[in-house]
Amino acid sequence: MIDYRAAPGIPGPPLHVHDAIDEAWYLLEGQLDVRVGDERRRVGAGSFLLVPHGAPHTFVNAADSWARWIGVLSPGSALGMLEDLGALIPQDGAPDETAIGAMFTRYGTTVVGPPLS
Repeated sequence: MIDYRAAPGIPGPPLHVHDAIDEAWYLLEGQLDVRVGDERRRVGAGSFLLVPHGAPHTFVNAADSWARWIGVLSPGSALGMLEDLGALIPQDGAPDETAIGAMFTRYGTTVVGPPLS
């Protein structure tokens, strides 16, 4: 389980697919534009999303306020992927997408498109 926050205007990871990781998100504050499979929609506080393995997905905080949600990943070893991802995201400037792609590969995750904007 992770308590995640996203600043206004900040994109999430590139569009990606997990071979064996399932995710569930419960949005506590703010709004996110999300893509799961072929569907793109805006979700707000109180929304629940299920992201099954095999579904391409990503998000962006396109609102002008912070977003916060609880995420549950299964299996729990997937939390290591989020810790590694956090280490690759710079405080200023764009992240190294090649490094992110290589890290994702170690966790059975494939980048299949760009981040949402």
